[in-house]
Amino acid sequence: MASMGEFPIGNVRHTGHIEVLTRRTDGEPAILEIYTGWINVELGTGGPNLQHIDFASFLPISGTMVKQYPEGVDPSVAVIAGAETVAHDEDEAVTHGVDFATVTLEPQNLPTGAGPPRCLILRGRFGFQHLFAFNMTYHVTLLWSPHDQLPLIDLPPGVRPT
Repeated sequence: MASMGEFPIGNVRHTGHIEVLTRRTDGEPAILEIYTGWINVELGTGGPNLQHIDFASFLPISGTMVKQYPEGVDPSVAVIAGAETVAHDEDEAVTHGVDFATVTLEPQNLPTGAGPPRCLILRGRFGFQHLFAFNMTYHVTLLWSPHDQLPLIDLPPGVRPT
């Protein structure tokens, strides 16, 4: 059974965000967005058994700033995530990696005044044995139908996805 690591937005660092107008393969206009960054996770075990931790994190465009997406705006998504900065037990067999990662738009319990905003949330599962992971990386590519500029929400650093 996996336990949960819901990382506060303040743990997301070195973010990158690009948004460009492009065309789909069928010639229809689209918006291409790319999110990249590092998440300070500080997870690990010294034990011999393979451990699994489910994780969740916001995808900020910069600092602690996230977009608020309206209903009816749903992307095509491609996700890459990996455990990057790791320390392993000497003389022990080490196993580590990200078992899976997904990105979805999820309503969040945030005080915006207009109901729960839909924000991009990265979810996945780490697997590790004889290892301490300090950071993980992500690269998320989204393809949307064109839409109006979206409102931004500046979250306090301690806010976690719900």
